[in-house]
Amino acid sequence: MIDRLQHHLGGDHMLRKMPLLCLLIISLLTGCSNDAGGSSSELILAETVFYPENEPPSIKVKRGEDWKEISAVDDYPSKPVISSDKTKLAFISPYEFELAGEAWLYDAQKDESKKLFSLDDAGDGNSVKQILWFDDDNLLILTGNTYGTISFNQNLYLLDLNEKEHQLLLQVQQNQDIRDLTIKEASISMNVATYNEDFTDYASETKVIEITEK
Repeated sequence: MIDRLQHHLGGDHMLRKMPLLCLLIISLLTGCSNDAGGSSSELILAETVFYPENEPPSIKVKRGEDWKEISAVDDYPSKPVISSDKTKLAFISPYEFELAGEAWLYDAQKDESKKLFSLDDAGDGNSVKQILWFDDDNLLILTGNTYGTISFNQNLYLLDLNEKEHQLLLQVQQNQDIRDLTIKEASISMNVATYNEDFTDYASETKVIEITEK
C-alpha cells in the first residue's frame, strides 16, 4: 500500500513534505476561524470606528465582518478620542447642553466598555466637559458646571487607567475657565481665562503643568 502511495505521489520525497503541508493548512484554517470570530483590529476613525457627522451621534466599532454598537443614539455620545496605540477609545456620554456627562472607555483588545469617571467623581453640579489622551495609559479629564448659559471648565484631572485612580491637577476659581489644552511630551499647557465681575470681559493667562510621574 505504501509503495503504491509513494508511486502515486512521487515517492519518499513527497511523503516527507506531507506533514509540513498539513501544518500549513491547519494554520491557515485556524487564522481564518479567528478572524471570523471577531478578532480585535486597530481603532481608526471613519475606518473601524463609525461616528456620524451629520446624523444623531452614536459610536460603532468593527469586529471582524460585523459592527458592534458601543454607544447608542439615546446615549448622546461625544466624538470618540482614540489612544495613540489604537487599542482604546474614550468618549463623554451624554454630551449635550445641560446634560450631565460622564467619561467612558472602550478597550478593543478586551472588547469591553466601562465607565471611567462618574458624576460622583466630578462633584456636585459638575460633569465631564472634555477628555484628552495624555498617553496610552492616562487620560486628561476636564470638568465644569453642568447648568448655566455660560459653562466654565474649572477642574483638570489625570486618570491612570492601570491604577484606576484620578488625580486633581488644577482647580480654578468660579470666575475662571480652563481652555485650549495641549500636550507636549511630559507637560500640559492651557489658557486660564479670568472674567470680570459682570462676566463681560476676561484676561487670559498661560499655565504649564509638568507631569513627573504617570
